[in-house]
Amino acid sequence: MYSSVTILFCYISINHGFQRELVLRRTNELMLTDSLFSELKNMYVNAAVVKENAYPWIARVIHSQKKLVPFMCTAICIDVKIFITAARCVTMLKIVHTSLIYQGERLTVKALVMPTKESKQLFDDIGFIIVNDEFTGQWQKIEPYNKKRPDKTFEWFKKINFEAYDHKVVGYAMKKGSDATQIWKNNYELTELNVVVSINLCPGIIAVGKINTYQVPCYHSCTLKNHIANDKRCNNYHGTLGGALINIKSKQLFGVATWAETDSRLKYQLPVGFAIPNSDSYFEDYACSIKIRNSYEVNVKAGYYQKLCDNKRKHVDFEMTNNSNMD
Repeated sequence: MYSSVTILFCYISINHGFQRELVLRRTNELMLTDSLFSELKNMYVNAAVVKENAYPWIARVIHSQKKLVPFMCTAICIDVKIFITAARCVTMLKIVHTSLIYQGERLTVKALVMPTKESKQLFDDIGFIIVNDEFTGQWQKIEPYNKKRPDKTFEWFKKINFEAYDHKVVGYAMKKGSDATQIWKNNYELTELNVVVSINLCPGIIAVGKINTYQVPCYHSCTLKNHIANDKRCNNYHGTLGGALINIKSKQLFGVATWAETDSRLKYQLPVGFAIPNSDSYFEDYACSIKIRNSYEVNVKAGYYQKLCDNKRKHVDFEMTNNSNMD
């Protein structure tokens, strides 16, 4: 007859082996079961208002081809006639109702490209907007960080030695406290805020005490240490869908704001999550966008852009919507 000590030992050994096997099985994928990536509201607190000519590659996405409202998100020009933003924003758009305000000109949309491989609740996904050949000025664009990620669990991100406040986030947002329900009256201003980038911000502030939760890239107005110490800098905030996260030294686009946890009961601000433009899906979608941009086919039929990008799935729906309203 086995003693209780022996049975306990056997249980621990088996359980440990199971946990070890589970960890090994999960080495190539993120464990996001307990992570909820909430809607990002376009708000700022104590951010600096800047002029649009300071960032000539930035654009406003408007769900109208005649008016300047309603504002949907911020977009970033990375190539001639190609803009990127949070994929969440693209899912809300209809080509026949969408335009971009870029360097003071209104540009209509040729196609919308959604991610080939979607992440959970699109937290790590970037959408593409290809515009028609209408712009009369000189294209201004920003170079994205494009070093391909070697793994899918952000181990590569953890190894980067980020310095405090070596990034800034730029985008159109309204001052926190404005009436968000009055979307036709909101005053969205181009604002910027110096921020800290880290893999520890979201798990350390949003999910205190929870293991393997929110282990994803986030930015905040202060470090985790500052947050614990109730530093006043942590009261600052900038979160706008599609907002551009820029590395101040390299001047490259390092990320696109995609999600944020919010809780009105809290007396402090929470970090913002962002997608980095270096995933396999991003590069596939970029290549697709270039093919669509370079196509000069007129009277495009439903399915044409799909054939150009045969790995694509979602943007064909938008293309069909576009064609069904061409008459």
